[in-house]
This record gives sequence, C-alpha cells and structure tokens, in this order.
Amino acid sequence: MADAFAFVAGGAVQAGSGLYLERSADRELLQHCLAGDFAYVLTSRQMGKSSLMYRAAERLADSSARAVIIDLTELGAQTTADQWYKGFLLLVQEQLGLREAASAWWDAHSNYAFAHRLIRYLREVALVERTERIVLFVDEIDTTLRLDFTDDFFAAIRFLYQSRAVDPELQRISFVLIGVATPNDLIKDAARTPFNIGHRIELTDFTRQEAAAIAAYLSLPAPLGGEVIGWTLRWTAGHPYLTMRVLRSLVESPPDTWTSSAIDARIHELFLGTSGERDTNLQFVRDMLTKKAFNREAVLVTYEQIRGGARVPDKELDQVASWLKLSGIVRRADGLLRVRNAIYEQVFDERWARVHRRLNVNWRRRLARAAAALLVMIVLVTIPLAIYALQQRSVALRQRAAAEDARLLAEENEKEAESRRDEAEQQLLTTQRNLQTAQEAVDALKAFDPKAAAQLSQQLNVASNAAETQARAFAEQRDGLRRERDEALALVQKLTQENAAQRQNANPSPAPAPPATKSDAVSDPSIPVSNAVGRGRGKADAGPGAPAQSEAEAVRALRDDLLQIERVLERYRDGYEALDARAIAAVYPAANIAGLQSALNQLSKLSYDLRVRLDDILVAPDGLTAKVTASETFRSTPKIGSAPAQSDTAVFTLQKLGGTWSIQSVKSNTRN
Repeated sequence: MADAFAFVAGGAVQAGSGLYLERSADRELLQHCLAGDFAYVLTSRQMGKSSLMYRAAERLADSSARAVIIDLTELGAQTTADQWYKGFLLLVQEQLGLREAASAWWDAHSNYAFAHRLIRYLREVALVERTERIVLFVDEIDTTLRLDFTDDFFAAIRFLYQSRAVDPELQRISFVLIGVATPNDLIKDAARTPFNIGHRIELTDFTRQEAAAIAAYLSLPAPLGGEVIGWTLRWTAGHPYLTMRVLRSLVESPPDTWTSSAIDARIHELFLGTSGERDTNLQFVRDMLTKKAFNREAVLVTYEQIRGGARVPDKELDQVASWLKLSGIVRRADGLLRVRNAIYEQVFDERWARVHRRLNVNWRRRLARAAAALLVMIVLVTIPLAIYALQQRSVALRQRAAAEDARLLAEENEKEAESRRDEAEQQLLTTQRNLQTAQEAVDALKAFDPKAAAQLSQQLNVASNAAETQARAFAEQRDGLRRERDEALALVQKLTQENAAQRQNANPSPAPAPPATKSDAVSDPSIPVSNAVGRGRGKADAGPGAPAQSEAEAVRALRDDLLQIERVLERYRDGYEALDARAIAAVYPAANIAGLQSALNQLSKLSYDLRVRLDDILVAPDGLTAKVTASETFRSTPKIGSAPAQSDTAVFTLQKLGGTWSIQSVKSNTRN
C-alpha cells in the first residue's frame, strides 16, 4: 500500500521525509548560493518555497557551506527595531555556533545604528569565527511589510554586496530572501534596493516529466500510475500543493476503480464543493483577489479579461499583473498571462468574478456618493424654484405694467425647474437601482461567506435608510416650492388684472392723453416703476411730430433699463468685494479713486462680510435718471474681540448717458 505521508500537501518537505520533486529552480538556486550571489524567491503561497530552501540547505552542507535559516515569523510583528535586529543576530549566532554572544555584543555597540550593527556583527564576528561560506536564508520576508523600519535591512544587504570590491571576505556571505511579496512592496527606495543586483529564482509548477516520478509512490501498475498522474495534472497543471493534495487523498481513500471520472469526482469533492470553501490554498487566492487586493476593482477586471481569453501581457512593472501572479491564480505563458489551472478556472469562474466585483465595490461609499449627488440635484431644483418664486414677487412689485412679460419669464423658469426635478427624480431611481444591485450582491455572497454578507447587509441598511430619508426630504421640499410657485403665479395674475384696470382708468376716453411737459418731469423727478409705465415714458418724450411709442415698446424699454441698472449695481458690489477702486470707478465715475483705494486698502486688513439687498428701483419718467434703495449689512471680525454688524440704508442715484447707466452718487447713514 502506498505511504500517504510521502505526499506532503502544505508545509515544507523536511530533510529525509516526504516526497520531494526536484525542479529546475533547485539547480538554479544552488548554483547562485555556491557562487555567493544574492538571490530571492518571491512567489505565491504553497508553491514549495520552503521545501526548496531546505533542500538547498542540505546540498550546501554537502558542499562544506553553512546555511542559516531564519523564519521571520519567529521575530514577530509587534516588535521594536532594536528587538527585531537583535533577535535576527541571535538566530545567526545560535545556528553558526558563534562564541561572541550576539545580545551582549549588540548592547555594547548601542552607539551605532541598527543596520550598521548588523553589518559589523556579520563582518567582525560571523566571518571571523567561521571560515566556510555562509548563506543566510531569510524566510517569510513578507512579514516585514508590517514593519516600518526594515528598509535599512534591505539597504544593508545591498551594502554587503557592493563592499566586496574593498573587502573580499564579504564574498563568503550571501542572502536568499523568500516570501510572498513583490520587490517593490518590500522596499520603496529604488536607490537602496538590493533586488536590482540580485537573481530572481522562478518557481514553476511541476512539468509532466517532473511529476512522472510520483507514479512510483502510488503502488499502481506502471501504465495506470502514469495515467492517474495525467488525469490529475489535467486539473492541477502541476501546481505543487493541488497536485500533492489530490494524490494524498487518493492514497488515503482509493477509489473503487481508477478511472478518469473517478479522479474528476475526487477533484469536485476536494475543491469544487463545500470543502473547497475551507481549503487553505483556495482561501489564500480568494483573499488575494478580494480582501487584500490593493485595487480590487482593477484586479478583478483584469482577471475576468484573462479568464475570458483576452491577450493580457505580463509586464514586469504592472502592479495588477504582479499581484495576480503573486496570488497564484495566473501564470506567465509566452509573454501573456493565463489562468494557472482548471481548478482555479472552475472555482473562480465568471459568476464568482462578477459577484465579487459587485461585492468589492464600496457600497457605502458609492451610495454615499449617490446620496450626495441626490442632494446636489435637490439644490439644483431648489435654486430655480426659489429664485423663480422670489423673482415673481420682486418683478410683480417693481413692474406691474410688465406683468405679461413676467408671466412669460415665469413659464420659462418653470420649464427649467421641471427639468431639474426630472434630473433629481432620475437620480432617485439610480440610487434605488444601486440599492437593489447591492442587495443582489449580498444575497449571492451568503453562499460564499455568510459572515461577510451579514456585515455588508448592515452597511446596506444604513445607506438605504439614508437614501429614503433624503428622498422624503426632497419630496417635501419640492412640494413646498411648488406651492410657492403657485402663489407667485397667482400674484402675477392678480397684478396683471390690476394693471389693466389702472391703464383703463388712466385713459377713460379713446382720445390720447396730453404729453407730459418738462415741468411735470421736474416736479416729479422720481416716479415708481409702475407709475412710469402707466404714464407711458415714450409718450412723454415724444415731440409734436414724433410717432407715439407703443405701450409694449415702453414696457420692453423699461425692462431693459432695469436689467442694466441691476448689472451696474452688481459691478459696483463686485468692485468692493475685489477691493478694486478702478472697477468701482468704472460704474461710479464721480468717485475719488485715490481716496477710495486708500479706504479699500484699510478694508483689506480686516476680515469682513458685506451684503447688499435691493429694496426698490424707481425710474424717472424721462428714462434718464433712477434711484435705487438698498439695505447694506457690514460685518467685520477684528483680530481681538468682536464687532457688531452695521446695517444701513443706501440710496443710489443713477444717470443714463448715451444709452449707458452709471452711478452719480451714493448716500447712506455712514457714507455720503
């Protein structure tokens, strides 16, 4: 009967025990060790790295060289730099049998930096007491990823190699680094990394010729043993762990008949069913693609492309490609990346990748973004509606005669507001779809990882509740603004009717009203907008032979004047905000630029806030002068203490020359 213990699946094949298949990597590593080269074996888990190390150590002993095997997990991750370096040298001392105690020597040289002490101990103690070649195998090198002081360790290795030209004795000591990491992960500083002067040992899967040696351990007739190996490799493609795991299971529990279908059934039992969820190798690959991935979306998308047959090149500096290779799920073949074996292809199939792409989306962040976008859309809806409602009130109060134009403008604004509401409602639908997609992903995850599904479900509930709250707030705000809109429209309609009545009362007979005289204009230099239009500005200005200006034309002209006046005042306000005297003088020619700039310079030293609100605009009947009443609020924040806000009522007098309005004077409680 075959010895099941010969098939070591998981863990290192120690010297003298277990079945060890020699690969080309064995010969390559031994050659570099005997030459004193720096080498490293960085690849996925359960590829036989530790077994390779132990076999190389055995061979070095046969060649009269001393191997030191340091498993960095022994030094721990919760450690200080002093403890870590001292622990490293203690292991060197113990395995080389050095007389100089590493701990006492370390403490006696505490005036040196950690990496410097490491170099000096190896040079002044290890190489002095031992005369043979020394090879330091540093296993589990990826544990240094959790430490923030090991860059100097890698720099020290580089120094030992570069110093061989001046100190030939250093040629007798070399390092082999082993672990699950990429060189760029281990050290960020390219100028100090030893990996660009080292030799990479690529640990490949078993070839058909290498695996053929296993058949002898199956206690089966020669032809059948070879066929079993072939049936197994059809699934594992020579992956060391998967191959040994299948063969050990077959030896421990032989099938009734040794057929291809029996091997397929065993594969399904071990990896493709519920047992596969507990398999350590599959769990490692799963975590590398999801939980541990530096960019899970990019990793999964690229994997889907590779699995789908896309030609994805293996680029040395491509982080995603390096990560996929480190996970073990892909291998290099003719410069391209391919799924490593049929087991991985079945376990991590298209459905798995699609589900985990959804799961790996940060749904809390995505839904938060959707909610934030929803709030933005609410604001976009709110602003047109609010401006629309306020605009109707101000236009109605200032331009009764232009009520018809105001109604048309209201309709235009209403269309814009409706468009914004449609966008917000579409955003609501998008949020709901996101929630539904996330729920589907959670349901799918329950089959793979119930605990993770429960955690994600809690996050989903929080996001869902937030979205519902914001949706309700949006609906309430929208309804309130619609009420304001309806009230404003009703006010416009009422004022339209009132204005028509005023016009009829002002013109009781079909005979034209006599034109206003010059004295009329002087006696009433400032007439409210409603009265100006009611009297007909065009008729007042028209000479005896000039054609009378129609009422519609008068309304349009007045509206243009109002818009220009508001723009002038906006430029005046902007000039103050920019502390630009010339910008103010551009619309206020009578201003003293020098004095104004001096005042603005003083203002620039303060932290202040100036707000101006227009209360009323009165245009004279001749259309050449206007007065604007505004409320100003000035609040300054001194460096020490506080200052109350100052509120004033300002009256702007404007004049129209050559069709252009400008400010003539500004009077307020504090400024003349």
